[in-house]
Amino acid sequence: MKKVIVLFGLVVLILGGCSNRLPSNKFQVNDETENVQLFVQESQVDLDLPDELPTPSQESFISAIPDPGPQIYQYEVRAKIHETMPEYRFVASGEDIFVLSLEIYDEKDNPILSVSFDPESYAVYPEMMDTMGLHVTDVNFDGYKDVIILNCFHGAHSNTWYDCWLWNAAKSTFEPSKSFAQICNPALDSENKRIYSTGGSGAGYHDWYIYRFINGEFVVSNSLSFEYVYDYEADGYAGLKIIEMALKNGKLETVNEEMLDPSTTVDGTKYYNDEFWQLSHPRWYGVGGHHADQWLE
Repeated sequence: MKKVIVLFGLVVLILGGCSNRLPSNKFQVNDETENVQLFVQESQVDLDLPDELPTPSQESFISAIPDPGPQIYQYEVRAKIHETMPEYRFVASGEDIFVLSLEIYDEKDNPILSVSFDPESYAVYPEMMDTMGLHVTDVNFDGYKDVIILNCFHGAHSNTWYDCWLWNAAKSTFEPSKSFAQICNPALDSENKRIYSTGGSGAGYHDWYIYRFINGEFVVSNSLSFEYVYDYEADGYAGLKIIEMALKNGKLETVNEEMLDPSTTVDGTKYYNDEFWQLSHPRWYGVGGHHADQWLE
């Protein structure tokens, strides 16, 4: 009989310990039996909650963020096209990462040039949007200042190209120059009346160009190309091929062609400190950005 009572007590304790009901903050202790009796305070409010609460989707979360709107830019330059002329006003406008327009006003604030660019046609890096690459400078070296503005600044090598309007003194107007727009990373040399151009085009190839203004167009007067030639049969580089060309009788002709050891780098060639090419000079900038501004004035 005693064994039955003991077993019954164990069953009661086990069932009490496995109860799924949550205890309330009220309890009573019987010191004599050392048993704890739990009193559950039943809730008087039926919440009727679903098994799983809905969570906001990513789309609804994003749409809840207020749209700050486009970033608007405007940059203005005042300059004289010639020392004998009054000061003109040059205004560039942009939005987000796109150059949108160029306006030029004379001394009476009358518009003399208004150009709109196709939105989203050429994206530029945000760090260039503060000035949009606007420069009033003499690019054809005729003594009159012209105007250039950033066309595009992008690509793996961050190269830059500019749209250009040349001042026509005879007509007192600005005229677009399509040939200048083809010059990559231009650097002006007013003393020698040259424009230097270079840009990255691949890991195994690099080129340099010198432009001159001839008969109303910017043309390449000198070019230099370096190419690492790969020998597929030997499964290795055969050498560094160099081709130098110069303008003669209206056409570019090869003046030097040679193959150097594949371990040769640019600074190991004679062109690096050559009096004419001076590839060591910082004007040969291969990456666009504000550091190029010093070579556009």
